[in-house]
Amino acid sequence: MQKSLSEETSSFRKQVLAISIASALALASALLFGMMSVSHFNEVEATWEMHNHRATKIAILSSDLNHHIGYGGFIHNFKNLVLRRDMARYKGEIEHDIVQLRLDIKLLDEELKLPEDRAAVRQISDTFEEYIGKYHLAASLIAQNKNQRQIDDVVKVSDTKAIAAVEHLMARINERAQDAERRAKAVQQDAMKFLKIGGILVIAAMLAATLALIMFLQRVVRANELIRRTQERLDILLDTSPDPMMSVDPGGRITRANQMAAKFFGYSTAELLNMTVEQLIPDRYRAMHKGHRDEYFTSPRHRGMGDKDFKLVALTRDGREPNVEISLSHSGSGDDRLATITIRDVTEREKSRQEVEAARRAAEEALARQKVMQNELVQAEKMVALGSLVAGVAHEINTPVGVTLASATHLESETRKADARYHEGELTEEGLEEYFSTARQATQMMTLNSQRASDLIQSFKQVAVDQTGGERRSFDLAVYLDEILLSLRPSLKKSDVEVSVDCAEGVVVDGLPGALSQIVTNLIMNSLTHAFDVSTQGHIDISARLSGEWIELIYRDNGKGIPRELQGKVFEPFFTTRRGSGGSGLGLHLVYNIVYQTLKGTLMLASEPGQGVTFTIRFPRVLPKINIEGDGND
Repeated sequence: MQKSLSEETSSFRKQVLAISIASALALASALLFGMMSVSHFNEVEATWEMHNHRATKIAILSSDLNHHIGYGGFIHNFKNLVLRRDMARYKGEIEHDIVQLRLDIKLLDEELKLPEDRAAVRQISDTFEEYIGKYHLAASLIAQNKNQRQIDDVVKVSDTKAIAAVEHLMARINERAQDAERRAKAVQQDAMKFLKIGGILVIAAMLAATLALIMFLQRVVRANELIRRTQERLDILLDTSPDPMMSVDPGGRITRANQMAAKFFGYSTAELLNMTVEQLIPDRYRAMHKGHRDEYFTSPRHRGMGDKDFKLVALTRDGREPNVEISLSHSGSGDDRLATITIRDVTEREKSRQEVEAARRAAEEALARQKVMQNELVQAEKMVALGSLVAGVAHEINTPVGVTLASATHLESETRKADARYHEGELTEEGLEEYFSTARQATQMMTLNSQRASDLIQSFKQVAVDQTGGERRSFDLAVYLDEILLSLRPSLKKSDVEVSVDCAEGVVVDGLPGALSQIVTNLIMNSLTHAFDVSTQGHIDISARLSGEWIELIYRDNGKGIPRELQGKVFEPFFTTRRGSGGSGLGLHLVYNIVYQTLKGTLMLASEPGQGVTFTIRFPRVLPKINIEGDGND
């Protein structure tokens, strides 16, 4: 195009020289012709001056804006900051880009007149200001030593609209420049036609018309200089773009390429201008691409291509196939129509997305394994508790059974002695009465201790069946609480802690007694383990009352209490302050799950250091039918 304009300028000068000589013969015609010529070329000059003054300024501002927001600019550096969390490396560059971008946006908004252009600038500004807010949030999270995933979850910003707005501005600027160039060329061609016709009319022009022709020649030179300068500015605009850009004609031939395109594909600019666009894509896509190219030039429109669902790849000189996104815009018409391609390398972004996806899947798998392990450990915790209960009850039963056995043995011995004296005839009335007294005492001891052992066995049997079977039934709340405490008596006897229960008789609960047993057992064992030292006297109060159709159970101890900073963690699985000293970290977690999931109730914790702890549990008196099949282990 530049060569064509130079040839036309040279032709202009020759024609003007011939007309200048002939114009001496017709001064009047020359004067008229000169005035009209000046008017035509004033129009050329005015067209380019108007375009250059404002459009060039807009182009430079847009290029600078694109530079600061694109590759190597603010968004690029911000994403790298989130990925690498290196404030020392990226803070200065980001804040420099923030200052420049705000200045460019302000100046660009002052220059643009069309509503859609100003809307595009506002879209860029809004997205950019959102990015600034996210940048400050990311800086705060980095200072808190958050990892990349935690930061990325809260600083995600969609820059699609902003990028589309930038591309819209660049495309509009390119269109305006080319349209202005065509208008100026048309005006210039009209001037040339007028010059040829006027040359015939001024053959006899007088010498005085020479001055007008000289002025005309000067204006021609100035007009061509303006065209040349505008062409250079268009080339600068392309070369300063942070993304590879190319123009392609309907046949696929590359007619223009910027320096970033040459760098990206590994060819020189001259080599690219001798290539077709199909040579820059892998062989397997070339045949299909030609059809898409013909379709685009038949019905051209501005659009973007390439995303996570439809990936595009390019082909570089060294055989690499980087992932790319492209933006298409068009200019001209007919055979002169050109498609402008803006290319963005998204290989690293795609790699990061795949790494994040792989990390997400790994985390989900680890979480699933953890849940399985947690459920297994909860079941193990229940069995350990039941085993401890069995050992304690066995030890407790040993005493009354031993007394019963000793009484029976003593009675048997005294019976043999009495029987022997009877057969020998030595059994007196006094001896018989002594034997009867001994028999009464022995049978009384056997009866009392057998009943005691029976009560222990029955209590243990009921609690153990409830905890392992988890069957639904109706039970008296006060009676069942006493049975739970009876089964825990071996553990309580080892400590100096008293337990009192305040519950009215006759409160019948229709639900899962095993779940309630697990709650009370775990709360008491948690207090014995954490709230009291070995030699410390303590007290545990358990109160229960009926409130409407809800049971309100309040558990209190006067132990050490729980620090406020730990109260939000005590229900988490495996959290314990007595690791290695009997604490598994599952007791209160199990209580929390049973209350909320099995009994469909609520649980509140209140505690102050040194003032003990209070658990307030509310659950329905009649368990909803949806839980009839529940096992109480959730």
